[in-house]
Amino acid sequence: MREQINKVKNWVQFPNENKFVNFTENQKRLREYIKTLKENYDLGIVKDEGGNSNRFYIYISYFIIIHNFLFLENQYFDIVKLSNKEINKYLNLPKLESLDEVINKFSELYDTNSKVRFGVETLDSIEEIRLLLPKLKDFHTKIYKSFNVGG
Repeated sequence: MREQINKVKNWVQFPNENKFVNFTENQKRLREYIKTLKENYDLGIVKDEGGNSNRFYIYISYFIIIHNFLFLENQYFDIVKLSNKEINKYLNLPKLESLDEVINKFSELYDTNSKVRFGVETLDSIEEIRLLLPKLKDFHTKIYKSFNVGG
């Protein structure tokens, strides 16, 4: 009987009760990464081997998508957790100073084996979130334009 009481005492009724994640801090770091990329993009520094800078728009867009999905994950934390589509708990976003560090972080998060990428690619399977995605397109544009660095 004592064992059953202990199980009940340790049972968490709602996943949200044990939530120890800092969405705000991760979103702040992502905005720093976006700003670093955007500043270098505007200066013309970021070009791939072929002299093309289109790849950096992909980097910026992916960080914006993660930023937006963190917002949704925070709003629908219990549903996201129950669906096993969490992004935030797998993010390890240190303060990065150089462009190369930001690009390496992109590569890490964009890797096909990354749990962050899995969450990003499958979060729309949650109906409540899928219904909100069209509204995030405008949000994506606003975030990108907010980093209007160097003209």
